[in-house]
Amino acid sequence: MAAAGLQPSTYDHYFDYVNIMHKYIEKYLGLTNAILDEVHVDAEAFQILLLDGPMEKVNLVLPPPMQLHPKTEIISPGTADLIDLIDELMARGSEYLDNPLVKPNYERFMSLWSAACTLKQLHRFTHHKQPRLFERPAGDGSNLKLTNSINPDGSMPLSVEWSFHRAWIRFLHFPALLQDTNRNLNDSIPKLYENARLLLEEEMASYPAEGLDDYPQDDTHPSYDMVNWMVESRDHIYDALSAAASLAFQPPRASTQAAMRGAPAQPALSRRGTLDLNLSAEHINRMLTAVIQVKRVMENSKVWKLITL
Repeated sequence: MAAAGLQPSTYDHYFDYVNIMHKYIEKYLGLTNAILDEVHVDAEAFQILLLDGPMEKVNLVLPPPMQLHPKTEIISPGTADLIDLIDELMARGSEYLDNPLVKPNYERFMSLWSAACTLKQLHRFTHHKQPRLFERPAGDGSNLKLTNSINPDGSMPLSVEWSFHRAWIRFLHFPALLQDTNRNLNDSIPKLYENARLLLEEEMASYPAEGLDDYPQDDTHPSYDMVNWMVESRDHIYDALSAAASLAFQPPRASTQAAMRGAPAQPALSRRGTLDLNLSAEHINRMLTAVIQVKRVMENSKVWKLITL
């Protein structure tokens, strides 16, 4: 039975709208079969997570492409230790979130990693090849398709993205959908996610980084100097996170008391063994040093409020 307040025809219309959009994306945006298959598999995995619920905890265990796409991660020389550390922290997330002594520092550290990657995404939006809008879009998005003055490049993804935006807003205004496990979990959220991922894949393929994390910009644009804060802020965070990653792969120092007692020297640990030891509840809070460093640098800047929302 449909949830109270929504007739089945309303559901059918909405899901048809989302599914038609999906078919349009697959047919016209030029994505490879490999990408289409990868995203579909992730959407199915997302559906399983939703069915296992509860929904409010799903975001804590989402695989990386759902929570943070690997292509949006910060990449710089010497990032390997940091990537390995982040992967392990995400794998142990449930353990840390259940530990009240570790949870605050864990959440701060991961929020800074997410912030640095988010800044990279914002930087991508300033790519000089991104389509420019020269007028305000109409409420129904119609002039994105037809009016050259607003969309002179004739960018098709703009029209599709506008349709996705409308579908998402419409979904948020259907609260009863969240109570209908027969349709919501099986159809709407996974399909919306799949559409969003495909649009993201198309954008990242169309506007790639040059080198590592740099996106070419139009340095003649009047607002060029206004976007430098994104790169500078990301660099500050990256430096601090890298310092934490260095700590994670350094063996903890033996205590002075143990040395004075003549305790036997411990055998050298492997790289993996060192990481496991440092990520134990006894040692993981050492990484708070890096978080404090970032906070001191960032807390008076404009971006700090954006990061901590």
